[in-house]
Amino acid sequence: EAKWPAIEASGVTDLRAIDVNFDNAVDVVSIDPKRLRIHTRDEAAAAWALAAETELPEGLDQFVMADLFMVDSTRRPMTPTVSAARDEDAAAAAEAARRFDTYQSVIAFGPSGLRLIRVDLDEADAARLQDVTEASGIAGLSEVRAVLPIDIEHDGDLDLVTSSAEGIRVWSNRGNMSFDNISEFSVLPPADVSMATMVAVDWDRDVDLDIVASGPQADSLGVLENVRHGQFRWRPLGDEFTKFASASSLSLVDADSNVSWDLVAVGESGAALLQTSTPLPGTVKALAEKSFSELAARRCMTVDLDNDSFTDFVTLGDDGLRVFRGRGSAGFVPFAGALPEPISPAAFDVADLDADGDLDLAVATGGGIQWLLNDGGNRNHWIDLRVRGIDPLSPSGRVNHFAIGSLVEVRSGLRYQPFVISQPTTHVGLGRVEQPDLVRVTLTNGIPQVVLQPQADQVVFEKMILKGSCPFAYTWTGERFEFFTDLLWAAPLGLQSAEGVLAPSRPWEYLLLPGDRLAAKDGEYVLQVTEELWEAGYFDQIELIAVDHPSDVAIYSNEKVGPPSIAEFQLHAVRQPHRTVRANDQAGRDWSAALAERDGRYAVAFDGRIRQGLTEPTYIELDLGQLDSPERITLFLTGWIQPGDTSLNIALSQDPRLEAARYPSIQTPDADGNWRETVPFMGFPGGKPKTIAVDLSDVFTGRDYRLRIATTAEIYWDEAFFTVDEAAVETRTESLLLVSADLHYRGFSARLPRGPHEPERFDYDQVTTEPQWPPMSGRFTRYGDVVELLRAEDDRLLVMGSGDEVTLRFAVPDQPLPDGWRRDFILHNVGWDKDADLNTIHGQTVEPLPFVSMRDENDLLLAPRTGTVEFDAYLRQYQTREQPGIWFWRSLAN
Repeated sequence: EAKWPAIEASGVTDLRAIDVNFDNAVDVVSIDPKRLRIHTRDEAAAAWALAAETELPEGLDQFVMADLFMVDSTRRPMTPTVSAARDEDAAAAAEAARRFDTYQSVIAFGPSGLRLIRVDLDEADAARLQDVTEASGIAGLSEVRAVLPIDIEHDGDLDLVTSSAEGIRVWSNRGNMSFDNISEFSVLPPADVSMATMVAVDWDRDVDLDIVASGPQADSLGVLENVRHGQFRWRPLGDEFTKFASASSLSLVDADSNVSWDLVAVGESGAALLQTSTPLPGTVKALAEKSFSELAARRCMTVDLDNDSFTDFVTLGDDGLRVFRGRGSAGFVPFAGALPEPISPAAFDVADLDADGDLDLAVATGGGIQWLLNDGGNRNHWIDLRVRGIDPLSPSGRVNHFAIGSLVEVRSGLRYQPFVISQPTTHVGLGRVEQPDLVRVTLTNGIPQVVLQPQADQVVFEKMILKGSCPFAYTWTGERFEFFTDLLWAAPLGLQSAEGVLAPSRPWEYLLLPGDRLAAKDGEYVLQVTEELWEAGYFDQIELIAVDHPSDVAIYSNEKVGPPSIAEFQLHAVRQPHRTVRANDQAGRDWSAALAERDGRYAVAFDGRIRQGLTEPTYIELDLGQLDSPERITLFLTGWIQPGDTSLNIALSQDPRLEAARYPSIQTPDADGNWRETVPFMGFPGGKPKTIAVDLSDVFTGRDYRLRIATTAEIYWDEAFFTVDEAAVETRTESLLLVSADLHYRGFSARLPRGPHEPERFDYDQVTTEPQWPPMSGRFTRYGDVVELLRAEDDRLLVMGSGDEVTLRFAVPDQPLPDGWRRDFILHNVGWDKDADLNTIHGQTVEPLPFVSMRDENDLLLAPRTGTVEFDAYLRQYQTREQPGIWFWRSLAN
């Protein structure tokens, strides 16, 4: 039923009904042979207002919208300035959220090529729509039939894939309003196969985004399979779907809720439902082709018009607009009486114009752009979900702003509904169920998050959790197991510090375990080592070393990430710690009190982050005071680092305005008082709070004992002290016998509440056994006794996956402590950790297995271990377990 005034427009060939100006009301963007126009709602006058228009070259008849650039809107100054620091004040939070609204750009295309139009309604009238095509680097295209915004590299920004007379082209977003043509790295369809429709979806449930595409030519239906690192491989689907191997338009649905994507296709042959099953990630099988209309159509859309939780279907062809009611696995049937009268628009879209909970139709006809209001669809329940890939209070840069391409799964009663986010708001019909039981959002970077019983019109921000970091260690403290720290931080596998540049890896570490954090349990020292993130842990040896020493002496290790030359193991016995006279940052803030002791009060020299792990340049200046010509000065710093990840590193390396994080260096004044860099890299604490030792003996000139710790890494410092010519102290060390090691499935600990500058911590007593992460392929170590794998460094690895735990029991020394002595421990680990980040080299597989003697990771990638009798026996005996491939995906549906 049409009740809202029409928009006067002639010759409209495409339109979008979308909230352009962030006022929670539907606006209209349209294109005609001469111009692009944006109409916004004037609620007071119950009319439409022309907010912006610009002339376009002839031959552009379609468009898509996407947030392509980090600088699209003055409301969201993401780059290169920093974001607002976290503030719990509600008004500040609301202001931050408003600033992180972002205008979507318009990509107009057609026979004459492609134009990229930047939208910013906060500008003056003439500047609201700006053609930025020339600066974008996208050129040389003609007869453009389809454009798809998609994060092909999973690095946090939207790239573009185009189909034109030149064939399929893949354009990588550099993040600065320009694109690189990276098509040469993909296996694409023949250039003469022109695609009229492309849909982004994780087709085979292996987490990365694929593209299902088709055109009017015979046997053109196929999948551009994402093989990661910005590459696609074309796989025709004509053999699977023989009756409907070409289509003019495609849309997604899971008609039978079997956790496998189905296609609804239209073309000259009519409309059909193409059903599939996905028994394992990476494997999609055709089930059936069900034709439900023989009328030719050129465009289609899947929507739930009556909110009954079954997806309906709208088609547009020469005979006009048609609506089909969804019947689940039975397909679609004509929706009798859905339209008041036959109508043949040039274009259509759906949106909830009157905000009453059901979707209305916008249609472009000779009389302008008109609305057909949905009458009665809201008799059933619904929910509108808005997912944001950027938390305005703590942006990471890991996911595009509107989370386009992310997977939303809704469980309500017995119904399971999946959706791929393609626009800022996702409308979900619930039928008679008033509220969903839960919603799971798997973002494009692979991080899943669950919202229990979400409220209507809820905004879901990216949860600021780490998807990969390192295995965790829990220690028995006398009454319970408590979170201690994370392990293997210096030994990443496949981590790219920039595109094509592997980060260094050092497999050994020596971590201080204070005696008050480990008590004997039933005559043994018991530790739990867990894998709880999206990664695999590889342990060659886990050794517990008892360190006995006088009670008036504090023992420290060197827990830094860095090469062996600065991170070599040494026991530091400290009897006389010295505090700094002064500690200020580049803004003049005094951090002396925060750094006076290890108490969880952190010195934070930056005002906000540019990306997760990256801040503006900062330093903390320490004044050691007056010293009497010391021979040896050692600085001890305790802190933690918020890391980036491979995908963030890739994005940073592509953006010419940004650079990767510069890890801490040391600057000191020269004889003239000018600051100069004296230690290019001093190392940094790996992950959760750790203490690093820095030799300062040769960095000072004269008697000026000031230094600056300079960095752009997101590091939080808790304590700083130094020693001067510390005398040697007697200590006794003993490697404790590893009595037993049992590997088993445990699950995932609950995250503890934390303040804005605190690292993540976990509650061992609160555990869930449901899968939290998509599976990795390959073989993990079988469950059971693994003690012989961990007692010595021998390249026979314990390989752990998400949810695994190994319980370690060490013997207590027979010899009692001397009077006036106490016992601490060193946890010595040899191993590696591999994040399942989609840009990690071999990140989705366990193999190839690392080995201690490899000179660097290139040995692993170019010359993996060859079989020997001993190694083959180890593989047969231990490396026999695989993660349940489809468990994660089906857990919600079942």
